[in-house]
Amino acid sequence: MEKNVSDMIGYAFQIYALFVANSQGLSPNYKVLSDSILSNKANWDKDMRYLIPALANYLIAMIYKYPENFTSDPNNMKSLQEIVSHLMHTDIRME
Repeated sequence: MEKNVSDMIGYAFQIYALFVANSQGLSPNYKVLSDSILSNKANWDKDMRYLIPALANYLIAMIYKYPENFTSDPNNMKSLQEIVSHLMHTDIRME
């Protein structure tokens, strides 16, 4: 990410999702990353649509492994609802 190799960012999130799925405890880095993904709505824009599957896989791993991280903060649930609603628009969907 430092070298701005945007083609590799999707792979990095997929690897992070594997790290989360196999972790024994919630790392502060994982939480900061998921909070950043949820709070930055630009991550889910049309020009980022090819990164969306990797971001979604990361969030799915976080929700599955650490559900209390999402249920304890109402902003996380609200952000997830907004993202899902946004992704249903026809200009974002990848069919």
